[in-house]
Amino acid sequence: MRKKALAILTAATLMLAGGCGSDKDSTTSGTAPEATTAATEAVTEEDTDTEEIVDTEEDTAEQTTEGTKNVKSLRMSMNRSGGKMNISRAEDKSTPMGEDGTWTIFVYLCGTDLESSGQGSATSDLNQMMSAQGSDNVRFVMRTGGTNQWINDYFSSEESERWVVQNGNVEKVDSVELANMGNAESLTDFLNWGISNYPASKMGLVFWDHGGGSISGACVDELNEGDTLTLPEINSA
Repeated sequence: MRKKALAILTAATLMLAGGCGSDKDSTTSGTAPEATTAATEAVTEEDTDTEEIVDTEEDTAEQTTEGTKNVKSLRMSMNRSGGKMNISRAEDKSTPMGEDGTWTIFVYLCGTDLESSGQGSATSDLNQMMSAQGSDNVRFVMRTGGTNQWINDYFSSEESERWVVQNGNVEKVDSVELANMGNAESLTDFLNWGISNYPASKMGLVFWDHGGGSISGACVDELNEGDTLTLPEINSA
């Protein structure tokens, strides 16, 4: 019965989206009212079969006389029958850390065998960053590591380096002791340093390397037995 109701709902949606039939035709045939009734019943039935999953580390929402306050953390709900998931994220109330229109893209550059095997994939992407149209408002800030060998004359495999790419230029601005790129502390250290020194109105983070999704995470450090950043480690960092 539920499948039939959902099928009718889908058909009704397609007819309405495509402008199929006029109001007069719908009234005469009775198709639209019947579909609407079935759709309402289907939605009502589906809504009662929902499981809510909430991030309990922070308060999520509070009922008040005016309604519901802003969600402070992640809230998810999933329909057990259809598998549909709804996600509500916290409202962003952060204060921009840089001038309007500025961007810093942090690149956690774990070269691994994608670089050292001779493909030089990381070097290729570095060249693309350098050849992109220049802008005083956009910069890439990188941390290197995780590979036996770099296929370029810039990076060293003996230490973990920090580089800035902007307006077609690449500049080494810092270096630290070579550390495991698959360790959450290495990512935390890079971001704390990067945000302190290169804040912007908009900031993004790229994990450059192999990725294994929820099973093995990302960034395989071939200098540390293939250790990776798991999703919990990324979250904690």
